[in-house]
Amino acid sequence: MRACKLLATACVLAPVVAACGDSTTTAPTTAATTTLSPSDAIVWPTDEWPVSTPEEQGMDSAMLADMVDQVVSQPGIDSVTVVRNGHVVLDAAVYPFGHDDPHIIHSCTKSVVATLIGIAIDQGLLAGVDVPVVEILGDAVPETVDDRKTAMTVEDLLTMSTGLDCRDSYVYEWKGLVEMQQSEDWTAHVLALPMRNEPGTQFEYCNGSSFLLSAILSEVTGVSAADYAQQVLFGPLGFGGFEWPANPDGITMGWGELWLHPAWGSRALVLITEVTSAARQLEGRPRRQIEQGHVNVVGCTPTDGRPARRP
Repeated sequence: MRACKLLATACVLAPVVAACGDSTTTAPTTAATTTLSPSDAIVWPTDEWPVSTPEEQGMDSAMLADMVDQVVSQPGIDSVTVVRNGHVVLDAAVYPFGHDDPHIIHSCTKSVVATLIGIAIDQGLLAGVDVPVVEILGDAVPETVDDRKTAMTVEDLLTMSTGLDCRDSYVYEWKGLVEMQQSEDWTAHVLALPMRNEPGTQFEYCNGSSFLLSAILSEVTGVSAADYAQQVLFGPLGFGGFEWPANPDGITMGWGELWLHPAWGSRALVLITEVTSAARQLEGRPRRQIEQGHVNVVGCTPTDGRPARRP
C-alpha cells in the first residue's frame, strides 16, 4: 500500500518514532539511562519545533506543493512532514485524518526495537549482537534443538535471517503471526519453529524475530520494551505518551502495534535520526553497536486488513 511505502521510506531515513498521546506505560526504575551529547550543528526542539519557510532552508516551495498535490490524490497517505536542517518546512494532514488522530506505524515499530537493542548493548545489559539467542531465552528453548538453532544470534534476529520457517508475511497471509498469537507461550512457539536455512544466510520476513528481540529486552533489562523505551529513548528525547501493547505475558509486541500521536510522529523520526547520527561521531562511542542496532530497517508490511488509524 502507498501509505506503507511512504512510511517505509521514513523508516530508512530515520529508524524510530515516538508519540505524544496519552501514555499507557510506566517508566521503569531498574534500568540504567544512556545520555547522548548531540552535535552543536543540530537544531534540537524542546517544547516546539522551529518552523521555517522552505526557501530559508534551501528548498523549493513549488516542488513541495506539487508533492502535496500528488499525496492528496493518492488514497492511503494520512500526513506528510518535511524537516530540513532541524526546521519544519512542511506539515500537512490529509482529510479526514487530523493532527490529533493517533496513528499506528506497523512495521516501523521494528526499528524502535532494534534501536533499543543497540542502547541495551551500549549500557552493557546485552553483551553484543553475536550472543546466541538460546543463551538469553533459555527457559523458552525446546528440550531438543539442532546446531543451527543453537547458532542463531541476536544479529540474525535483527537482520531477519534466523533460518526459522516463519511463514509470516503477506505471501503466507500472516499465518505464522496468527499461529504465534494463538499459542500459549509466544516466545517458546517461535523458538520451536523448524529450521529452513542456516542462520545468517537467507532473509525471511518474520514478525516472530522482532517479538524475540522484545523478549530479549525484557530478559536483559528486567522491564518491558515499552517501559525501557520510555526511560532510555522516548523520555530523554522529550516525547510524550504512546500506546504499545504487550502479549498476555507482558512482553511488548515488538513487530508492530505502536500507536503514535501525529504531533510528534514523523518529527520524532527525524529527531532520533539526528541523535543516532550524532552518537556515531561521539568520542569513545561504540560505533558498530549503534549501527548494528538499526540493521533491520526493512520495508513496512501491509496492514493485515487492519485500519491505519483508530476507527
